[in-house]
Parts: sequence; structure tokens; C-alpha cells
Amino acid sequence: MPSVFSRMMDPRTWFGDNKAKPARRPQGPQSTPGRTQTSRSQPTDQRVSSQGKKGKAVAECKIPQSEDTHIHQYSNDKNVKALSETARQREAQANCGPSSAAIVLRSMGLKAPSLHALRTSVGAVTGNQKSGVYAIDPGQLIAMVEQAAAKQGHKVHGTFIDLPRDAKAAWDQLQGRIYVGMPTVLLTGNMSSRGPGHYVVIDGARSDKLQINDPQFEDGHDRQHDFQEFKAAFERRQKLGRPNRIISFMPDLAKAGR
Repeated sequence: MPSVFSRMMDPRTWFGDNKAKPARRPQGPQSTPGRTQTSRSQPTDQRVSSQGKKGKAVAECKIPQSEDTHIHQYSNDKNVKALSETARQREAQANCGPSSAAIVLRSMGLKAPSLHALRTSVGAVTGNQKSGVYAIDPGQLIAMVEQAAAKQGHKVHGTFIDLPRDAKAAWDQLQGRIYVGMPTVLLTGNMSSRGPGHYVVIDGARSDKLQINDPQFEDGHDRQHDFQEFKAAFERRQKLGRPNRIISFMPDLAKAGR
């Protein structure tokens, strides 16, 4: 049996395989054909290159992720009978949090409930309620993952921390979290628009790029942002007095070693 530590470094092996394929090896910083930009502020969608200047290989840290783990916040719950179309739309506009929780579950080889079911599991506001704050907080996102894992017979522990107030220090801290190999959710300003808050799952990182699984896009499993885009979103949220946070998940070590 693999050691606890080797299993920790590959989240897909913690609790079995949900048939998620390993992420395709990046081929270089070129735009993917056929992708359309959904907003002017959205950066060009590119794969993260594994080659540095003059063809020299550069270090690349990457959590096992693929399009098979991706959840689209706007279309995932189309077949949920408990929701009318109006109610579904109320939830969808703020479903980046539940979607990120579902992506984390799938990246660990676990089944992800519907986004509506994740909401109800933690008592979050649902679309059947005509008023309220539909966005979820980090504590609720953690509870979604922990409770869904527990129902499948596994224990996962989630924690969140506030990032440093300096954008570069925050960027460097993100790099370290990816290296550890833990599924990590980022809460900051929306890097593809001017939204003040948005959850994404970090797929991988290099010194100059952050690769994310972004639930707001139907093809959001392989989005890329540079430091300047991160900094603009980070500082925009900070100016509103809202903390930028990362949420990390680990299995119960005693159980993972059995």
C-alpha cells in the first residue's frame, strides 16, 4: 500500500479514482482554438508552458486536475427537480462556492452531490428563498466538502487562512500551497471580470502564471492568469475591506494510512 505521504501528494488516490484523467501535459502558451472570450477583461485562455526561455525546462507544480473534475456553476443543476428555473438561476449566479467544493470532491476521487444538495447540507440560502445572501462563506464551503466526504465513509479536514495584505507575498504563499499538493480553493476578486468576490480551484502554478479551474465558465478547467491579473483582483477585493483567502483540504491521516 502506498505510504500516507505519497497518497497525500496525489489527491486522486486518497479515496479511490472517480475516473478523472490526469491533466494533459501543457503544450505551450498558445491560445486554444475554438474558445471564445466572454468579456473584454477576460485574459486569453492559454495552456501553461513547461518550457522556459531558450527551451530550458522550468519547474512546474500541478495538482491532478482535468476537465473531468470541472463543474459549471450555471448549468450543473439543470435537472434538479427541487428547483424551478427561476430558483435555479438565483443559486447559479452565486454557485462558484458550491461548484468549487464539488471540484475538490471530484479531484479526491469522491462523488459530488448536486450544487443544490451541497447548499442544503450546510443550511445555505437556496433559490427557493426569494431573498437572502446566496453567496456562501469559506466555513460553509469547508463543511460542504467535509460532510459530503463523511457520507461516503471518508474524513477530510478543511482549513482557511487569510492571505497576506501584500499581493506579492500572497502570490508567493499560493505557490507554496500548490507545491504541498493539497486541493486549494482561492477566494479573491474575479480575475476575469471586475467582480468583488469569486471562488476558483487552483490547478497549478509557476512563478509567472496561476492555472485555475474556474466554475463560471463552461470550459473553465484550464484558465490561466498572470501576477498582474491576480494583483488587480486581489487589491480590488481588499479595497472593499474583504479578506482574500485560501481554503485547503487534507484527508484524515490515520484513516488514509489504513
